Amino acid sequence: MQNWRFHAKPELGLANDISAALALLEADGTFALPDLRSFGHVLVSSDYSGEHKGVLYRTYGVLFAGEEGLREWNDARLVVRDAYLPNGRRMSFKDLRDEARQRALVPFLTAADKIPGVLFVLAVGVDVDNLFAEAAIEQAVNLFPDWKPGPMTKLLTLTHWISLFLGGLSAPDQVFTWITDKDAIAANDARLNDLGTVFLQTLSGYLPHTFKQVQVGTTANDPPDRFLEDLCGISDLCAGATAASLVPGGVRRRGDVHEKVRTIVGWMGQAAGISAQPPLRRVVLTIDKTPTGALHLVPIGFRRE
Repeated sequence: MQNWRFHAKPELGLANDISAALALLEADGTFALPDLRSFGHVLVSSDYSGEHKGVLYRTYGVLFAGEEGLREWNDARLVVRDAYLPNGRRMSFKDLRDEARQRALVPFLTAADKIPGVLFVLAVGVDVDNLFAEAAIEQAVNLFPDWKPGPMTKLLTLTHWISLFLGGLSAPDQVFTWITDKDAIAANDARLNDLGTVFLQTLSGYLPHTFKQVQVGTTANDPPDRFLEDLCGISDLCAGATAASLVPGGVRRRGDVHEKVRTIVGWMGQAAGISAQPPLRRVVLTIDKTPTGALHLVPIGFRRE
């Protein structure tokens, strides 16, 4: 059964092309996408990577999960926290030098297999100046003068990316809650309000149906058991490992990347195809610039460890 719904919207430009490509890729078995339409509440967590020297891609990790189906994952992740992550440590890619987090990595990812949903990672080549016309960035900054072009570009990329996938995988009258780390796009209450405004406006252009409610929040509102941090931690780990793994046209050799990267991308290499068993699917897409200046979308298949 094909779960991606392609709704032709030529006015969306590149996003419309990506949606059409996703429909074809699912149809030919390149990957399988979950049915999120049976859930009343879809949780979205996001993070991004690729802002440091030496990387060739900026990556955006977004996790979509059916909230009503998270009990099994929640029980499993609490066991991992009790065993490996005392004092509320956060799982993040940049902090994996910590021995406790290293020991927790495989159990943490194994627990994430129980999430009913899909993890998408979009990797944009650093030579791709912008997925949006400069006029669109300028217009957005004019509407929100407290924002600089860099953070606004991240905000627009994430809002369009999330809206695209909700448009392809959601059903009428669902509730959507987007949780992000408290970083540049949600650094304070004013930024979070702006994020909510942009997201709502963007989402309305992608959805072919109505929705019940849209909520945005940050990990600053996390309960003591780190529920939100752990959701965002999955996106963080996979965005970071993807940025460290990719070269133009493919994936770095295993010996050229750190063990933590091999562990994460090996886990990401599972649950892509039709026959995969874990409920959480993983899909990685790259956007590169061709010699003619056109943008090229390619699905990436990481090898299982």
